[in-house]
Amino acid sequence: HENYNWLEDIKTLRKILSPLCILFNKLSFKNLKGDFIKLIFKEIFPSKIRHSMGEFYTPDWIAKYIISNSIKGDSNLANKKFLDPTCGSGTFLVETINRFLPDDKSIFDRVFGIELNPLSALAAKTNIIILVQEYLSSYPEGYFIPIFNTDVMDASLYNINPDLLSDNENKKIKINHHEIEIDINNLNYLNLIDVYKSINLEGNSLRNLDCTQKKLFSTLSEPSLKDSLDAIISILAPFTLNEINYIIGNPPWVNWEYLPKEYKEKTSDLWRHYDLYDLRGIDSSFIKEDISCLITYTVIDRHL
Repeated sequence: HENYNWLEDIKTLRKILSPLCILFNKLSFKNLKGDFIKLIFKEIFPSKIRHSMGEFYTPDWIAKYIISNSIKGDSNLANKKFLDPTCGSGTFLVETINRFLPDDKSIFDRVFGIELNPLSALAAKTNIIILVQEYLSSYPEGYFIPIFNTDVMDASLYNINPDLLSDNENKKIKINHHEIEIDINNLNYLNLIDVYKSINLEGNSLRNLDCTQKKLFSTLSEPSLKDSLDAIISILAPFTLNEINYIIGNPPWVNWEYLPKEYKEKTSDLWRHYDLYDLRGIDSSFIKEDISCLITYTVIDRHL
């Protein structure tokens, strides 16, 4: 995950992007329908690099087809939640939102994306911003973009391996070199986002937070965590996304033999947990299982 963050080291980035921001602010995006950020990505990053990371951008028409067929026959879509656990630049999320607009504006609160690559997560957020901008009046306290820059596997790893957690009621979880204690089993998504908004309000207002939220507020508003708050929310949020109605998307496709050694070791418990290879196979170079298979098992089990 840290290897993706090369962009954060470029101190001159703001200076470089300022003229582009001025130009973009003059443009109208109202008539844009699909994932047009994907087109920019495909031009910037060569297919060889994208494919080595398992990133294949799904054409808009395929995303529309899959979404349409997934929800066919469901006569009660009003409160259904959608998650793309490896959302890339957000193609499936964009097409899901467009499927409900303009009649059902609540769709913005019912789609969620998880993405490991920080640049792709940023692209997905940009796509959501373009879509939500004309509906912002419905969010007087601001709209929280439900895209989380983390590995979808992490919540499941903590779930199946108690050794990663402390024995206390509050679980210790390591985030960006900080170890914080938090009861991840009883996290609630709306509570988490309310706390995030409260921390970001000027003066760190507690507003109308309940006791559980105030406890969470106290933990997350530590000055030492200020610069890591977005990363913390991204890591914690997937623990709360466990009542999803539809999992949609196109997971990365990378065979076991091409996965980095560190990632094989990190996810080895998950491969065993879902019986996707035998114990002798962990060091074998002939494993033909694909990371897309493990992701599919994981998200069904953890999030549906």
